[in-house]
Amino acid sequence: MSYTINGDNMEKNNGYLRRTMKKKNAILNACESLLIKKGPNSTSIAEIAKVAKVSQVSIYNYFGSKIALIKTVLDRYMNKMINTIDDILYSNEPFKDKIDKLIKLQITDAIANSMFSDVDWNNKAIIELLEDYSNKYSPNTVFKICEQGKEEGYIDPNIPNEAVFDYVTTLTTLFLSKSLKKETAYRNGLYNLFFYGLIGRKSD
Repeated sequence: MSYTINGDNMEKNNGYLRRTMKKKNAILNACESLLIKKGPNSTSIAEIAKVAKVSQVSIYNYFGSKIALIKTVLDRYMNKMINTIDDILYSNEPFKDKIDKLIKLQITDAIANSMFSDVDWNNKAIIELLEDYSNKYSPNTVFKICEQGKEEGYIDPNIPNEAVFDYVTTLTTLFLSKSLKKETAYRNGLYNLFFYGLIGRKSD
């Protein structure tokens, strides 16, 4: 008899977890859609609750604060971006095709441009999140793409991979903190500088 009760309790717990996850996902999806439309500063907890069809209390219970919720949404989004970038980096495509795809991925990413449009760049939690993602690619990952670029004649073979890694790390911070707040021409210029230098070729 007790075995059946335990089974019932387990089913109740599973049902509770499913409902909780469904609510959390609804909140995250609602927050993301509003961030894309309005940006972080113009998005309120009340609006998120209305779109997600949950109470504001539920949002605070699950995430604690608006900034914590936004950080969770950005974290989820950045994970998707990391996976997409990995697919490009570890493909068997030529170096130029990989670089062109990476450039176009960033330039045409309207979601990122909207979500990061008015992020509080003085907020420590947001800055730490973005810096964490900028550091996700180890030197070995960058070295691998560097070697391919050198073999195919796109990167000067006399430039040490360590120098390229430091260059990429430094400019990635610039992109994350400034380029998404600027107009498209500014971002395009930064990306061409990033990959091709002052007098190098430009992306198509």
